[in-house]
This record gives sequence, structure tokens and C-alpha cells, in this order.
Amino acid sequence: MTVPELIPPPSHVSPIPDEATKSGLGDLTGPTADKRVLRINLGFFKYGASEPAHATAVVLSMILLFSVIGLTAFVAPTPGVDKLVTFLESGFLITLGVAIGQSPNRNRKTDDDEA
Repeated sequence: MTVPELIPPPSHVSPIPDEATKSGLGDLTGPTADKRVLRINLGFFKYGASEPAHATAVVLSMILLFSVIGLTAFVAPTPGVDKLVTFLESGFLITLGVAIGQSPNRNRKTDDDEA
């Protein structure tokens, strides 16, 4: 079995990105991010959303997730708490589905695409 030869990088390409290349590498959580309604920057995790419905679903699902974790970790299990946790888990799954469905990376057909 032979090892394929690697193609060397072109010598006429600069290692420093130009303005057009830098625009694709922008920080979606910084103050220069255009039209972002949600900016999460934890250092190791960065996320930005420009769609209000998507941002709202992400925030609500995080609130519900932390509520479920808090109830199961710090409250004694009783039948009422179990029903509340089940209710919150269902709400979490619904809002998570909306957040995924409203994802900006999802391909959407609009009326303009059909024309």
C-alpha cells in the first residue's frame, strides 16, 4: 500500500486573512455581532442567535432544565413534586423542540424561493 503524496499549499496565498475572510470568522456573541438578540459567552462556550423565537425557546428551555435539576436535587420526592417535575420535563421537551425547529441553520423554503 502506498501513501498518497500531500499537495503543498499554494505559495501565492497570504497566511493573513483579508477582510472578506475575516467577515466569515466573526464572533457571534460580541458587541459587533449584527442583529443578535441572544448572546451567550461563557469563555469555553459561545452562542449567538438572531431570531427572537429561537432565542426565546433557548432561554425558556434552559430555565426549565435548571428548574428540573433543582427540584430533583434539592427537594424531597413527594407525589406533588413528581407531578411538577413531569410537567416541567414535558415543557422542556416542547421548548427544546421549538428551539431546534427555529434553528437559524435549518434550511427553509420561503415564498421568494418558489418564484
